Formats: sequence, C-alpha cells, structure tokens
Amino acid sequence: MTGAVSNVDNMLQGRVSGVTVDQSNMPTAAGAPILIRGMSTISQNSNDPNINLYDALKDPGLEAELVHLKNKIEQDNLLNSIKARTNLKETAFFYPELYTDDQGNITFEFDTPEALTKWKLLLFAHTKDLQSGNATYYTHTQKQLMVQPNIPRFMRVGDQITIKSMVNNLSSENISGVARLQLIDPETNAIIQDIFASDSETKPFTIAAQNNTTLSWMINAPAGYPTVLVKVIAATDTFSDGEQHELTIIPNEILITETQKISIPKN
Repeated sequence: MTGAVSNVDNMLQGRVSGVTVDQSNMPTAAGAPILIRGMSTISQNSNDPNINLYDALKDPGLEAELVHLKNKIEQDNLLNSIKARTNLKETAFFYPELYTDDQGNITFEFDTPEALTKWKLLLFAHTKDLQSGNATYYTHTQKQLMVQPNIPRFMRVGDQITIKSMVNNLSSENISGVARLQLIDPETNAIIQDIFASDSETKPFTIAAQNNTTLSWMINAPAGYPTVLVKVIAATDTFSDGEQHELTIIPNEILITETQKISIPKN
C-alpha cells in the first residue's frame, strides 16, 4: 500500500496545481481510502455547496451544514424544473360556424387554456327551417396542488405591496413543501429578485388534506422597469404547480382616470 501512495504522489506532483497527497495517516490495510484534496481552493468560509467530504471527516460539526446545503440544492433543482402556467385566457374557444355530418354529429378540437377554474360550455344549434336547441355544461380543470396568486393590475414606481398566493391541497393527505416568488425581466429573461423583493423568495408550507394556506411576499416597484413577470411556483415531493403573470409598473407622471356612477337624489 505504501508503494501505491508513492505512485499517486509521483503522478500528481508538479502536474496538478494545489493538489497534495496526505500521507500522515497512511493506510496500512488493503482497500483503505487515500484522501486527496486541493489545499489552495477550499477555504473555511467557502460557500461552495460541494464541500469536500474530507473536511467533514475531520470536523463532524460540518455534517449538519452538509445536510442543509444538500437539501437546498435538491430544493432549488425541484423548483427550477417546474414549468409555470402562462396561458390564462378566460375564453377557451368560440366557434360560431360548425357543420354536422350526414348523421348530425359535430366534431371539433381546441387547445384548453392553462387556467385552473370552472368552465361553462354553451351549445346552440339550428336547422335551415329555424328549428333550434341549446345545452349548457360545466367542467373543472384542477390539480392536486394548485397555486392561485392574487396579482394587481398595475403598480406605480415607488409602491411597496404584498403579493399573496393561495396554495390549495386537493389531495387526501397532508402535504409539506416550498413555494417561491420569482421576478423576471421580460426583455432579458433575467431574474431581478434582488431589485424588487424585500422578502425571502422561498417559503415553506404545510397544508392539511383538502385544505389551503396563504403565502405572502413583500415587493417594491423601482424605476426603469415598465413591466415585470411575476412567477409563483410551489412543489412537494409528489405534486407541483406554478403561475406566471405580467405586472405593469406605471411612472408617477402618468395619470389614471377612473369613472364612477353617482346617484343624485331629486331636488
């Protein structure tokens, strides 16, 4: 085994910058590990999540930090993999002219919007001699885990608001997970969380079966961004969901006129 360590030392010496072979605790049994580390690239205050396991073996106190960083990486990977719903149109389709076949059947196709809501289907038909008929049906689109953010129509530069989102659990079990608010520049697709948000972007949640909870984030409206994309995503080990909306930021120089109906009594 001594020869093996010597061979490794000779192979790496002068070829790999900052790498040294620790022979102070040279293994004496076959199959024991040889620990190699780059002394010049790992510092005590390193924020690199891939902390060298050699340090963990030397300092058992780092084990909790390693577990925390590992969980954070897994959490980030899970949230980053979620595709948020963006097509939230209120009208799924409108086909004013459909013709039957010789059996009186009608077939049509459409792409449903991604809004999770209750849909109303209205059907109306008539013949050439003005006989008519109609029908009404209802259907729901939903998921086991749903996020329903409440996004305002607009903000003004300098405003500070609280964005709230309801997280619904339609499953038959209690669930726990994390939710995240992301603010994105629509022109560059860059995340500008630090410019807008004054709150933590990721929040944990626990929801009982067939129940819901509300999460909130505080954001500011800086100048220089006419619009911003607001994305709210949530995930558990089993379910995930997300919605993305466009939020307009209006300069203070632009006035908004709102009309209201006023009733004036007689005389």
